[in-house]
Amino acid sequence: MTDSSTGELTITRLLDATPEQAFAAWTEAERFSQWWGGPGFTAPVADVALDPKVGGEWKATIVADEDGSRYPFQGNYEVVDAPRKLVFTLLDNNHPDAPPESMAVTFTPAGEKTEMVVHQDSNLDAETLEKAKEGWGGFFDGLANYLAKA
Repeated sequence: MTDSSTGELTITRLLDATPEQAFAAWTEAERFSQWWGGPGFTAPVADVALDPKVGGEWKATIVADEDGSRYPFQGNYEVVDAPRKLVFTLLDNNHPDAPPESMAVTFTPAGEKTEMVVHQDSNLDAETLEKAKEGWGGFFDGLANYLAKA
């Protein structure tokens, strides 16, 4: 049986960075590896490949600090409008039967900071979507911490 329910998730964060800095943190492997994965995970820069152009691929593997388990993600860029917007697909390779999800990230100046809005359009059910929201929270805490120190 296929669950045909769909879900959307929108997360807004105020980042202590310019839109250019925030955009670079999403599109440059050395910066991306500093925050992708959330608490208890690392994203070794050797396991991050970003080609931020329309049609370009991205890949990143997070590694669990506790046991070394690897969680690869990948997708394709659909919109690259520096430093305002990124749209890309997201595929969790640990769930190969799941279709790719669509992610849109916008960066808007907010005084000396940047408002980042992340919108995930997915096929996740409500319970899984709530877990995804929690997971993204850890990722974006890491992004905010990285940008505040950069």
